Amino acid sequence: MTTAQTVLAAALDDINIIKIRELLNQVGGQESQTVEFKEAKARTIARSVAAMANSYGGLILVGVSDSGTIVGVDDKSADAVSSHCWEKIEPPWVPETIPVPLDDGSGKYVLVLRIDPERCPRRPLVVDGAAYVRYNATTRPASWYELRDMFVEQASTAVDGLWSIQAPQIPNQLSEVDASTDLMVRTGIVVPVTPPARWRPLSEQTTTAFAHALDKSTLSGFLDSIAMGDVGQESPRTFAPEGLNRARTARLRRWGVPESWPTNLSKPVEAIASVDVPGAYGSNSTHLTFLLDIMLRSGTMLQGPTLGGRPQFPWAITRIRLKVLAQLLDALIATCTDPAVIGCLATMAAVDPNLVPQPRTLHIVSTRQIRDVLAQEGLSPIPSAGASTGAHMTADPALDLADPEVRHEQVKTWLVQLAMDAGLAGAEAAVAAQVRFPDDPFATAPGKGV
Repeated sequence: MTTAQTVLAAALDDINIIKIRELLNQVGGQESQTVEFKEAKARTIARSVAAMANSYGGLILVGVSDSGTIVGVDDKSADAVSSHCWEKIEPPWVPETIPVPLDDGSGKYVLVLRIDPERCPRRPLVVDGAAYVRYNATTRPASWYELRDMFVEQASTAVDGLWSIQAPQIPNQLSEVDASTDLMVRTGIVVPVTPPARWRPLSEQTTTAFAHALDKSTLSGFLDSIAMGDVGQESPRTFAPEGLNRARTARLRRWGVPESWPTNLSKPVEAIASVDVPGAYGSNSTHLTFLLDIMLRSGTMLQGPTLGGRPQFPWAITRIRLKVLAQLLDALIATCTDPAVIGCLATMAAVDPNLVPQPRTLHIVSTRQIRDVLAQEGLSPIPSAGASTGAHMTADPALDLADPEVRHEQVKTWLVQLAMDAGLAGAEAAVAAQVRFPDDPFATAPGKGV
């Protein structure tokens, strides 16, 4: 699916009139916080460019009517728009302008103006003595508070840096690293917030709604299918507050084990979702941070209760199979792109859901070498390849990870990277042969495994 985010990040060669039509269809032919239409070059284009640069960035489509109909402009419009922006915007700045030819033989174009706040010389950008901002689908002068924030920050309100999601640390048990954790996987999202989100704490109602959204997510289905076994009534099967929960911090944990699970053993699989909202004392953050962590302990399952002399968990294995890890990564990203989860994050940040970015960073860390953690079906160690205890990976920002087929291909790419970084040959063939994504992988009853 084509979205404003994917068009903002796409390579020039990938932007064509088909993509523009898909984008217009996705937004329903209506302007939004990050998409604006201009039927032709107008006196207000510079104002719109400055407003998006002073806010969250976005796209201006010149040659599209207010109703979202493509009408096109002539080949001289690009130069006219660039000159207009250079003359009107202070300090002078021209956004990236991409002429996209129509496919009807008219010789006309749609001009795609990509406004990336990080490429501005500095903020605020001013037009005719006023600094404009984008609010919902309208452009208006900035308030005194918004101007103050822009001058203080002297930077974009976009996410600062590709690695804004830091790598996780394996949890400690009695002041020692928990060696039973085979893998810890982390992804997350950093969301820009509006002033209302900085002035109000998280309510219990908001946190509860967020927990319910996570409970209905693909990740919850994965946890049920992979780790529940014969779950007793007392075992939590929902995301519930645990640990540090404050007015601007929420920590939700989910796990499941049989009633007979030994108390001295770590949980085989657990998930921790955390949200930190700006505004805490001593914090200068301007973004909400959402982290989603998963800890896998496959060996722990072998130490748990047995049925007829066999481990009670169908996933009780000594090493993690590629297909299991693939479904975990897919479930993580699917949950981070789930509309209900995104809606909760948007509410917490007081922004339009369209401003909630997709997860782009994935960390995998281990207490052991990855080659000793992964099941080496189809993989072979490369001699003297060196040690690797994890991988730090990114997604192509031009991809829409909410699309299952696109997400599956990204997950496969990550698995190949993880194996190659670990010095394992044959990764591409092994992933192609072993990794499958059923249409509904978590439709089976708990305990059936994957």
